[in-house]
Amino acid sequence: MKVLEDTGARKPLDDAGIRFWGYTEAGFTSALTNGQKTLFGRLYDARRPNNARLNQIDLTVDRPYDSSKPFDIGGRVDALYGGDAMLTHALGLNRMGEGNGENWFDPIQFYLQPWFKTGKDSGLEVTFGKFLELAGSESAEPIYNSLYSHSYIYSFAEPTTHTGAMAKYYLNSQVFGYFGIVEGWDVFKDNNDGVTYIAGGGWSSKDQVGPHPKTQVLLNMITGPEQANNSRDYRTLTDIVINYWWTDKLSESLNIDWVTEENVPKVGRANAYGPAHYLTYVFNDRVSATWRTEWFRDDTGVRIGAAGNYYENTVGLNLTPWPAHGILKNLSFRPELRWDHSDQQAFGGNHDQMTVAFDVIFKF
Repeated sequence: MKVLEDTGARKPLDDAGIRFWGYTEAGFTSALTNGQKTLFGRLYDARRPNNARLNQIDLTVDRPYDSSKPFDIGGRVDALYGGDAMLTHALGLNRMGEGNGENWFDPIQFYLQPWFKTGKDSGLEVTFGKFLELAGSESAEPIYNSLYSHSYIYSFAEPTTHTGAMAKYYLNSQVFGYFGIVEGWDVFKDNNDGVTYIAGGGWSSKDQVGPHPKTQVLLNMITGPEQANNSRDYRTLTDIVINYWWTDKLSESLNIDWVTEENVPKVGRANAYGPAHYLTYVFNDRVSATWRTEWFRDDTGVRIGAAGNYYENTVGLNLTPWPAHGILKNLSFRPELRWDHSDQQAFGGNHDQMTVAFDVIFKF
């Protein structure tokens, strides 16, 4: 932004509503038990335990549409570099990295977003391009998560991105619904002749707790063929998220997923499901704490790699030491302690797995 100011380019960009922003995330996970070289069930934060790693460098250029106008056009482009890019990368895009757990480049989002205002609080938002999936309580963007590690249902029951078109209608400030046709789960160029449908909606209560609605309910559904050269057998996800703010400091979220797929080779019907519950307390503008508890059941092992029941409890802090500083207010630390358990000996021949981890995020 300093360069833009020095060259006189910032004012025209501000006038056009164009923004440049992003963040960096780096983390470290240590295995307290079993001494595995890789940690089962941990895709994002611990593929290489006991090693510091660059998770993400994200640069975003966007123009949010102005919802007060009768018509406006927004858009967004996100470029992501780091170890997470191997997991967010969509099928059909040229491979932009090598190795398991090394740093890749991924154009994780690029879309246009026309807006049509239809009433005082109503309007139609249309999205064309590649965009993040709406399901779940967690995001591929760590700045919107309360913990460093991801849940099982985020990692194994939900896609990360879609490519296609989606129309979202805001009936009023409380209710919205959407429908879209996309290439598939994390697919840029489809591996079959079928399309995938996404649909859902949300409701928020009128009563507020601070800036948040006291209660919020979200429903998301995804269905379509995902197997290579197979346009008949569907994978379907049903996702429910319920958010509740007890006070302006205490909130909780319940995320329930059910994913099923027809005629998986050598397996038949494959089901996986489970809830994840989050409880967050904000002590002050420097410290907040989150406890996540989860059960994930994979009947056949198709989603996670081994059939069984999987449980995890994670407690973590979100620390912003200098919230009033002009630059350092953008720096945060998230230490956490996590215990994983299974009825299978999935964790290096053991039923349990303990890790301690932290990440560092700087937003700009």
